[in-house]
Amino acid sequence: MATAQQPLPGRVKPPFSVFSTDRVGTTDRFEAWRQSIGVIFEVEPREKRLAADFNASVRTYNLGEILVSATRFGAELFKRDLRKISSDGIDHYLIQLYDVGRLVGATRRNDMNVRPGDIQIVDLGQPHTSTVQNSATVVIVVRRDLMAEMVPAGADLHGVVLRGDGGAGGLLADYMKSLYARMDSVDTAEAPYLARATVQMIAACFRPSAAATGRARAQIERVIVERLKRHIEQNLGSRELTPDGLCRRFRISRTQLYRMFEPLGGVAKYIQARRLDRAHAQLRNPLYHHRRVFEIALNAGFSSVTHFSGAFRRQFGLSPSDLRDNVRFAAISGGLRSQFARGAEGYEDWLKRLGQQDSNIAQARL
Repeated sequence: MATAQQPLPGRVKPPFSVFSTDRVGTTDRFEAWRQSIGVIFEVEPREKRLAADFNASVRTYNLGEILVSATRFGAELFKRDLRKISSDGIDHYLIQLYDVGRLVGATRRNDMNVRPGDIQIVDLGQPHTSTVQNSATVVIVVRRDLMAEMVPAGADLHGVVLRGDGGAGGLLADYMKSLYARMDSVDTAEAPYLARATVQMIAACFRPSAAATGRARAQIERVIVERLKRHIEQNLGSRELTPDGLCRRFRISRTQLYRMFEPLGGVAKYIQARRLDRAHAQLRNPLYHHRRVFEIALNAGFSSVTHFSGAFRRQFGLSPSDLRDNVRFAAISGGLRSQFARGAEGYEDWLKRLGQQDSNIAQARL
């Protein structure tokens, strides 16, 4: 696990952590890396013989709403599947500039071929598989809700690659390298403003330009969609939460409703996904462990336990009972740190609760 570093006396600097395989014996280095990066990815060496020569390091600065890192790692396979996503609950965006090395990967929608100088964005809430060479990268991790404020509703950024020889890609690459290089001079009071400005920069470079025509309608419909989403969230357990019911309440046509929810996969799919997310959260929460699975399913708005179980497995890669068993096992064995832990918080801990700090860094807003 990474070791958190404290600021020097008299200086109010954001906390940072350092992980390095140099701290362990040669034969244990890949296992140390596996346990550290395992907070978000499952990894395997590209060839068994390469594990013996493996080296990796991560130096991370915590700005409250974003994490800024420089990483170095050997040739390997990265994987994040539905089972991993459902079990760790980490749901951020990872923006990664490849300064050295290459990546070849795939999402469910597109292939990725990342060259030196290119930037990829990974939605940690979606499956991802990639193979990399020996690489050095600059990484920024952003909370989902913060990114959502600055990109079009329904935009799917997962797997998008900005080329380093393009205008937006080159500009963002220069910014990311400059940001990391100056992190030691950042003051805590500046952190929230710098975090917001950084996300705005990222969003501006990745956001597709909208056509001039139809912008007014798009803005109006975005407001209606947000109202619809709030209503759905407040009434997930209601049997009356149907497309027809939404049309009557908000006085819109079915055509308009379907068009507005098309970027989200459709209104029925969106409602089911939110119901599944509610059930998922309750199954993971110890406060609901006294409730049986069918009670949680009914509370989330499902009328059939069979339908619920099937939809849950398709969404998260495991059954509701399996998820609850995993959480209970983690509660029993939780807190057991790996043999490589140093007893202090590091980037792994920060990833798990990014943006949840009660500090002034997390609370400050522009």
